[in-house]
Amino acid sequence: MAWTDDDLGAGALGLNDQQHGDDSKLGSADPHMLAAYCFDSMRKLHYLYVVLRLQMSGGETRFDGRYGSISGPRELAGIIRDDTQAVEDAVMRENPQTRSEDWEIRARALEQIIRDQFRLIQADHDALLEYFGVPPVSKAPRPPAASEAK
Repeated sequence: MAWTDDDLGAGALGLNDQQHGDDSKLGSADPHMLAAYCFDSMRKLHYLYVVLRLQMSGGETRFDGRYGSISGPRELAGIIRDDTQAVEDAVMRENPQTRSEDWEIRARALEQIIRDQFRLIQADHDALLEYFGVPPVSKAPRPPAASEAK
């Protein structure tokens, strides 16, 4: 499967739902807003990974779940739209009065999306690393969370 330049350009436009503005994002000092920006950026990087892997592999990947059925930009655009709508729905469900300003709800919804995304691309990512002979990253053990320490 070869994606044309037009397909890739259309996909890039689908990723262009960033919060815009030239006001300082750090000035608010709201950690949930900063987390939402980071999670939203990671979500978009995952979409780019999917596009690049599909382009690079001719459609042969080890994606699971909904990513396994992507055959072109239309399917990916639908996933991007559905994920974006899921965030908006979560905010509206939890706090319909302050829709755009409830950063904690937005951050939690975006975090769930990127965790789900990672589960869908993990096998493909691991296979790609193995193909190139890249060993897995060894991570230092993490201390138990406060809830697990008891």
